[in-house]
Amino acid sequence: MEQIEKILNVKKIKFDIMNSLFKPFKDCLVEEGIVNIFIDIPSTVKQLYNPQNITALSTNLGKDKYCIAACILNMVAHYRHYFASRWHNYTNIYFMYNSSTDKLITTQYDINYKKTYYEKRINPTNEIFGPMNVVIKDNFRIISIISKYLPHVAFIDTRDIDYRVLPSYYFKRQNEHDVPLNIILTTDHIFYQEVCRDNVMILEPRGDESRIVFYNNVMKIIGGDNKTFKTHPEYLFINPENISLLDAMVNQKDYDIEGIKKMGYTKAIQFLNKNNIDINEVISNKSSIENIFKDILTIDEIKTIQKNLCIFSNQYLMEQTENKLDIITEKANEFIFEPNELKKVNNKYFQRYPLLLDYMFEAEDCED
Repeated sequence: MEQIEKILNVKKIKFDIMNSLFKPFKDCLVEEGIVNIFIDIPSTVKQLYNPQNITALSTNLGKDKYCIAACILNMVAHYRHYFASRWHNYTNIYFMYNSSTDKLITTQYDINYKKTYYEKRINPTNEIFGPMNVVIKDNFRIISIISKYLPHVAFIDTRDIDYRVLPSYYFKRQNEHDVPLNIILTTDHIFYQEVCRDNVMILEPRGDESRIVFYNNVMKIIGGDNKTFKTHPEYLFINPENISLLDAMVNQKDYDIEGIKKMGYTKAIQFLNKNNIDINEVISNKSSIENIFKDILTIDEIKTIQKNLCIFSNQYLMEQTENKLDIITEKANEFIFEPNELKKVNNKYFQRYPLLLDYMFEAEDCED
C-alpha cells in the first residue's frame, strides 16, 4: 500500500542528506571499516498507529499484507548500499524489538512501566489496535525468518527484556582497541545516553529534518529551541553522562513513569543549575543521588529518582539481564546461506513490493 510505503520510507534517509550529515564524521568511516546499525523497530512503525491510519491499514492490506515486512527489510538494502557505495564500509544490522512486557522493571520497580504502550502495541485483543497488532506481529515473524538468510543481519526479539539494552550489550563486547562506528536509528530520546561511548551516534530519521545526535550536540538537542537556554547557554554545560539522571528526574509520558515536581527536561536542567549541583560530576548511583539531593528534595522525591534511574539506565538494565541476552543474541545471529531459496520467496510473496536482494548482499562475502 502506498500509505504504508510513504510512512515507512521516511525511515530511509535520502543519500544526499546522509552525505551532508556524515561528512563531519568521515574519520570514523574508515575505508573497509565496519558500521553497526541498530534499528529501533517500535520507533520505525510508531506512525502506523496513528488513529487516522489504523483502520485503513489493519483491514485493507489483503495481498499486500507483507508490505510492512518488505519496507522494513529494505532498510537493510538502503543503509547497506549507502555505506558500501559512498564510504566503502561493511555493515552489521540489528533489528531491535521485544514482544512481551519487560519482566524485571514491572516486577521490581514499577508495574506501570510502558503499560499504555504494551496495551496499544502488543495486545491482539485490543478493541482499537488489536487487528493492527496481529498484522504487525505476522510481519515481524516474516522479518525474523528472512533476516536469517541475510548476511550480518539479525532480528532480535528480547522477549521480556526491554530491547533498549541491546546496544549496550553489543558495545560491551566490542574490542576496545578496534571500536567500529555504531549508529542507533531511532527517534526515541531514551537512547541519547548512549552517545557518551566512543564512536556511538544516534541517527534520527525525520525526512528532510533528519539529524545526527552525538556527544558534542546532545545537550543542545535536549535543551531544544528554548528561550531559557538562549539567555543562559551555560545551563547546558552538563556532563552528558548525566543524561540518565535527567531521564530519571522528568515525567516520562511515553513510558508511564512519573518524575518529580511534574518536571520536563527544561525544568530539570534549570533545577540542577539553580541549586548549584555539580553537573560535571557523574551522578549515577543511589548513594550519589541521596547525597546531592538530601537538603533539596523530600525523601519520597529522592526515592523516586533512585527508582527511575534503575528503570532508565540502559547500562544498568543490560547488566541485570546479560546472561539471558547471551542466549537470545546467539540464536538471532544465525545465518543460512541459501540465496536461491531467498529469491524464490521474494518472487512468490513480495511481487508488488520486492526485496532489494542485490543491495542486501552488497559487499558481503557470505562464505567468510
